[in-house]
Amino acid sequence: MRLLFTTGVAGALFFIDFRLYAGSAGVVVHDQVETSETRATTETLIIGDSIFALNGLIGSTLEKLSSQDIDSYAGIGAVMSGIVRQYQRSREYGFARTVIMNGGGNDVLTNMGPCRAFTQSCVAVIDSAINQAADLVEQMESDGVASIYYLGYYYTTGLASGLDQAIDYAMLRMPDICAGTQIRCEVIDTRDAMQGGSTISWDGIHPSRAGSIKMAGLLWERMQANGTD
Repeated sequence: MRLLFTTGVAGALFFIDFRLYAGSAGVVVHDQVETSETRATTETLIIGDSIFALNGLIGSTLEKLSSQDIDSYAGIGAVMSGIVRQYQRSREYGFARTVIMNGGGNDVLTNMGPCRAFTQSCVAVIDSAINQAADLVEQMESDGVASIYYLGYYYTTGLASGLDQAIDYAMLRMPDICAGTQIRCEVIDTRDAMQGGSTISWDGIHPSRAGSIKMAGLLWERMQANGTD
């Protein structure tokens, strides 16, 4: 699996100061060996935040299940605008047929106070992220992407608790991301599957190994059902 992002040890302590990472959202470093001449297309691309990037297990599990290489541009701390930039960066090296992504979680986490209180300010943050994602999906359709799988968010705990209303609202809005496209576009709801302490890491935000593998299974189930392999 080609991991086309930069991470550091501090990523494991991401929850301590969400704003620390928001400024570098979407930063990726492309494999020096690959050029637009050597890789014109890729079957499957991952873009998103640390749900994918921190331990890489969702991508590596999907690689094993699908027996194919998957390029990942996901980055720790990426807000939605950064995830849009990840996709733009990936286009410099070709186009994917399948895109697996998430986005919007860090937009909420960087507005923790308003989103705990679930104020109109938080609603506006979520709506902005949803609109950016919908525009991105339209661009993907124009680029010839055939399938998009949007991984939804689950309930955070610990220091990131109190966001259930914001998460439920975001999940209510997420189908709008796919509403304007004619290609296959699905939102994967992870809330029920990720209930329980064993699925979420000690920080209350990121998936544990078991949680990552479970979410990879949810994605693979939908990919198989749609003939995407």
